[in-house]
Amino acid sequence: MTPEQRDVELVLEEDRICIQSPDRPDRPARPERPALSERGRKRKHTAHDLYKLHAFALLWARICSNYATLPFICFEEPAFIADRLAEFGFEMDCGHSLEKAFPDVPAFHDSEALKQVLNQVDMQTLGNAIYSKWRYLTHWAISPEEEADFDWFVLACTRLADLAKDAMERVKE
Repeated sequence: MTPEQRDVELVLEEDRICIQSPDRPDRPARPERPALSERGRKRKHTAHDLYKLHAFALLWARICSNYATLPFICFEEPAFIADRLAEFGFEMDCGHSLEKAFPDVPAFHDSEALKQVLNQVDMQTLGNAIYSKWRYLTHWAISPEEEADFDWFVLACTRLADLAKDAMERVKE
C-alpha cells in the first residue's frame, strides 16, 4: 500500500469503521463521544450492549485478520478500539488480570499460550487483555507489530465475540 493510499479518514459508525478519502465532501462527521470519565465502567450489560460487543469483537477479528491491507491508523486511533473497549467496561490493566488468572501461562504475549487458556478465560479478563495488548503494541512496544500479534488479536477477539454471544443468550432467557 502506498503512502497516498494510506491517506484516509476513518469514521466510526456504530459497529463498523468506514474508510474514506479525506477529500470527499459527503463523508459523515465523526460522532461525538463522551469523555472516558463520563462513561460507565462497571455496569450490567443489557442484551443490546452484548450484541454491540459481539459485533465489535467480530469486526476487530476481521480487521486483524486483514491487517496487511488496511491503513495502520485503524490500529493506532484510540476512538476505534480503546474508547469502545472502555465503553464496554473493560480496563487497560497492562495484562495483569490475564496474568493473575493464568500465572504459569504467558498468554498475554504469546498466541499459542493464549490458545491454551482461551476456553477458561472470562469475558472481563479477556476484554481487559485485548485493551491492554492494544495499548502495549501501539504505545510501549519497541518493535513494530508482527503477524503473530495480529494472530493473537484474531484469537482473542473471536473468543470475546463468542463470550458476548453466550452472555446475550443468557440475558434473553
